[in-house]
Amino acid sequence: MWNSLRNIFPHLSLKRLPQECIDQMYTLKDIHHKDAYKLLEREGGIRNVLIGTTPCDLSKLWVLRDVFIDEFRFSTPIIKKAQKRLVMLLARWRERMLAHLPKYTKLSDDVTVVGVHARRTDYKKYLMNKYKGKVLNKHYFKVAFARARKMFGLTAFVVMSDDLTWCRENLMDEHGDVVVPTSNDLPQVDMALLSLCDHVIVSIGTYGTSGGLLSGGKFFYPVRDFSKNENEYGIQCNPGISNYTNMVPVWYDHTKE
Repeated sequence: MWNSLRNIFPHLSLKRLPQECIDQMYTLKDIHHKDAYKLLEREGGIRNVLIGTTPCDLSKLWVLRDVFIDEFRFSTPIIKKAQKRLVMLLARWRERMLAHLPKYTKLSDDVTVVGVHARRTDYKKYLMNKYKGKVLNKHYFKVAFARARKMFGLTAFVVMSDDLTWCRENLMDEHGDVVVPTSNDLPQVDMALLSLCDHVIVSIGTYGTSGGLLSGGKFFYPVRDFSKNENEYGIQCNPGISNYTNMVPVWYDHTKE
């Protein structure tokens, strides 16, 4: 893993774990991170611990956002490829805007670029088995798009996803200011593209969350509304995180389309 990370993020100061540390690693799986912390406090003799297969409270990452941005700087070839891809997608966005919205007879360069990540395929089964939940519906993105437009005015929504067909049929076809690529690039290139956007709308999963953290702008995230559906899944975070700078909670109704 260390070699793979260094190829993508060559400026990492993170050191490789010594083999003796790995050999003595005690792994905690299928345990909530809060329970893991309590267990570690009780088991004072455990020195090397790997906490796996559990989401991390986003608030614990958010306070370290500047560190993430500094540490996880993409390699020059990856950034150049992401920049080229973004320029191409914005050119397609301009074509769509002029074709679908005649009032924009002349588009200035003063447009806010909002990256969007919609994770769907592998999470459908995972969320149902783990939380009895479902992936985010298009109403979530509709609400998030509306909030972003109100904040920024003229906005280009650039979508990355593991299900581009669904995004084209449910997001791009219904919104003239949304553009979806015809195919995916390498995962690191698409994440770098998200980091280049002014702001990011995330769905669920570590991939989109990482892209949103690295963008440096506003971070739109889904919030569970237990009054409407106790099984809906939102980003795991403490209730006060919406007060953090640039955190934008998006409340949505799973029953709407």
